[in-house]
Amino acid sequence: MSALLLVLGVVLGAVVLVSAGAGRLAAVGRAVEPPLVAPRGTRFGEGPRRAQRARSRTDRP
Repeated sequence: MSALLLVLGVVLGAVVLVSAGAGRLAAVGRAVEPPLVAPRGTRFGEGPRRAQRARSRTDRP
């Protein structure tokens, strides 16, 4: 009986580790891909604050 519990524990541990690793790899892959569309008001490679400053300077009448 204890051998069965040991095997179940090892299998469950392996499943948890594999799923955690897969999630981390997927997150890294998503972070590496560049966004297909730049956020509104920003150019690629610009943070939102810098884009906001540029917008407010150019939008003044």
